[in-house]
Amino acid sequence: MSHTIPTQTITRASQVLFRDPVSAFTWFRQWVFPWFNKKFRSLAGRCWLRILPTLVFGLILPNIVKAEYILTPGDEITLSIGELPDSTVVSRIDIDGKVSFPRLGSFQASGFTLTELRENINLETAGMVISIYSPSGEWFQVTIDGTSIYLGMKSYLPVFVTGDVARPGPVEFQPGMTVRTALASGGGVLSSLISPQEALVNAPVLRSNLTTLAIEHANLVAELWSLNALFERDENLSMSGLPSVSVNKENFEAFILSRKDQVRLMLRERLTEYGHLEDQLATLTKRIDLFNEKLRNQEQLIELAKEEVISAETLVEKGLARASVLSNARQSLLALSSNTLEAESILAELELQRKLIHQRIDIFDSSFNVELLEARATLEPRIKSLSSEILGAQESLVLNDGGAGSILRQFEEDLKLYLIRGTGDKATTSDASFDDILRPGDVVEVDNIVLFPESSEKDQSVGQ
Repeated sequence: MSHTIPTQTITRASQVLFRDPVSAFTWFRQWVFPWFNKKFRSLAGRCWLRILPTLVFGLILPNIVKAEYILTPGDEITLSIGELPDSTVVSRIDIDGKVSFPRLGSFQASGFTLTELRENINLETAGMVISIYSPSGEWFQVTIDGTSIYLGMKSYLPVFVTGDVARPGPVEFQPGMTVRTALASGGGVLSSLISPQEALVNAPVLRSNLTTLAIEHANLVAELWSLNALFERDENLSMSGLPSVSVNKENFEAFILSRKDQVRLMLRERLTEYGHLEDQLATLTKRIDLFNEKLRNQEQLIELAKEEVISAETLVEKGLARASVLSNARQSLLALSSNTLEAESILAELELQRKLIHQRIDIFDSSFNVELLEARATLEPRIKSLSSEILGAQESLVLNDGGAGSILRQFEEDLKLYLIRGTGDKATTSDASFDDILRPGDVVEVDNIVLFPESSEKDQSVGQ
């Protein structure tokens, strides 16, 4: 019997070695060993060939077999109990790496293989009594003996495709999935190539859209300047620190100039209202000062009236004055005290009015600032969004202008594939190829770059 080993067969065997080592070992004994045995007639050579497979597979096979999939958050696992009918349940590994099953509890799954997790669950649930009704209503009750739990994979953490693909997002992972199959599931790679004929039509429209976006962006940046000027109460506020705009300097200064007139008017109106409140406050303050002076005078008069009452009481007791003198002194003291109470009441009312005006001034300032801050908080995200839109429009215009500049110009496309594996600080990014094997949770990024080679003089003349 003749044994021949084609090259493609050897290549396939090397791939099977790492995916299915047992099959590879069987293939080696059936095909490779007889072929080499025929080539090496000597006894030593045949002995070597009998020992070599055992040595190679004895060293390699255990390591490969150990390379079982490590569970990760997002994977779905099925669990069933051998002695209980229809007991299969499905559970997803949560973000903490744990998986929970009814009646059994929660178990750490992330970082373990499916085999290790099964062993752990069997160990932790050994001796547990489980009771369940079957669909027919029959009552089952079993004691888990440490071998009753069986696990299986329901689904894996998806693979994600992003960048220049038709449908970016998650793709259901299948064992053996490659970059090529993942991109196929995502709708394939988007082609960025634009024909010169399309470019000739697209370029004017894109240029018009870019102009509209640039004007709107410059207008909003000027509006941002006006809000800053109002907040600083400075109609000549410097324009430094503003986002860059795509319109020319003269047009942008025209936007700012129109805003300066609005800022002057608003600041003038604010100063007028603010001045009115301050005038009210000044008038009240003067009245309060007058009443304070009046009270001080009243207090002095009351002290004098008290002395007259005491003097009159002394004279009446000694018989040197009539009782009417004492009565008149007391009435004068009472009148002065009444006038003082009235003045104090008016003064308290004036103080309350002054406090209310102070509050109105504070509220006027704070509400003015709050309105400006709210308007600025709404405006700034819109400016950033427009900046991104302008950048995209500029790239599209460059792409189309490049094609429209010369009918004979040829496009060159450079497709870049990147594989992002892991998360957080452990994430790694590397170049990828279509045949790379993916793992659950991998991210495939596609960057479809279009280059415009320098056109010749002949091309440029045609473009003109």
